Amino acid sequence: MTTPNRKLFYILIIFITFFLVSFLAITFKPNFPIGDGAIYNKIAKEITDNHTFPIIEGQIHKPGYPFLLASVYFLFGEHNYTALFIIQFLMLLGTSLIILKIGKKHFKFTYFQATLPAILILIWPYFILYATLLLTEVLYTFLLMVSFYFFLETLKKINKKNIFSLSFFLALTTLVRPIPMLLPFWLIPIIFLVVYFKKNYSIKKFLINSVLISIIFFMLLSPWIIYASKKTGKFTPIASNGAVAFNIANKNFSKEYKIYKTPGYEKGGAWTWEKFIKSKLRNVYRFWKSGAEGYHVDSLVKKFPPAKYLILLYRIGFYIIVALGLSSVYFINKKKEIFLLWLIISYIWAVHIALFPYPRLTLPIIPIMFVLALYSAIQYWNIYQKKIQKTT
Repeated sequence: MTTPNRKLFYILIIFITFFLVSFLAITFKPNFPIGDGAIYNKIAKEITDNHTFPIIEGQIHKPGYPFLLASVYFLFGEHNYTALFIIQFLMLLGTSLIILKIGKKHFKFTYFQATLPAILILIWPYFILYATLLLTEVLYTFLLMVSFYFFLETLKKINKKNIFSLSFFLALTTLVRPIPMLLPFWLIPIIFLVVYFKKNYSIKKFLINSVLISIIFFMLLSPWIIYASKKTGKFTPIASNGAVAFNIANKNFSKEYKIYKTPGYEKGGAWTWEKFIKSKLRNVYRFWKSGAEGYHVDSLVKKFPPAKYLILLYRIGFYIIVALGLSSVYFINKKKEIFLLWLIISYIWAVHIALFPYPRLTLPIIPIMFVLALYSAIQYWNIYQKKIQKTT
């Protein structure tokens, strides 16, 4: 099979998987928005009906997903969830193809190897679930992976095209979820680590490009920040519910008891440094929880009891992937991209430790974990093969 035909063959497999999974999932889609989805639905309706972005219960929410929702309602009719879910599955397909490209171009995978994480994204249970809900996960994951791609492209070739693309997609990602807000400041020293030892790359050029990333990023965000600040009457970077999330995670610990029933964190209890530190330490490993629990899982098992065995397999697979992904740091000397990607993952990890790490908040970095896990698995296999050769 020639190289072009091989590439076409594997892309065809990805598209067939996409059509099968999306068709089955959309056929059994939920019929109404719940939780945060109800809020996004209400905001989208205000945008389409009254051409304004409303304040809900004293808070202005992040705009990225409501504007997507409003666009779908405008183009396909109000509350057209089927159209929305089709678009979200197309974004999931886009994420799959981006991961394919990252694996092939930046990790030198074969087409077969690069197709494995791409397919895994399309069949991953939680991606399928969130593609059929009115929540930010799929859009945020897609934009974050595009940002990861242009980050790697910028490191490979620092030019204005890559710098603008990186800044642009990071800004879009931040409008969907504010987590990457401080990431440009984090990226500057990372880029410096790469370019510092490069020949024919001056410190002056580095400083110009570093400043350029930050300027473009914040210029793209500034129209919304100005609008949100005027709307709320105070400086509002992206959304005004950040203080609420911070208080829940670090002052009253309401999520700690509500979700995990941790003794000593009951409502009304006194704040202590011991409680604070223990909560943050627990968040270090909670960030990597599989998420195979809670309302959706309980409902599925109640309706289909044999599903509990599939859930067990999912948990085992998830933790194997996380373990392989974490172990990729062992190969940093062999591939600098691993070190640089882990600096970004560590930033996202640290932000969620400081707040509260729901499993669904980890979901957006899982595609890049698939790539890191596969790279580790390939390296371990090569090490094993070399040992076998030495003993024969």
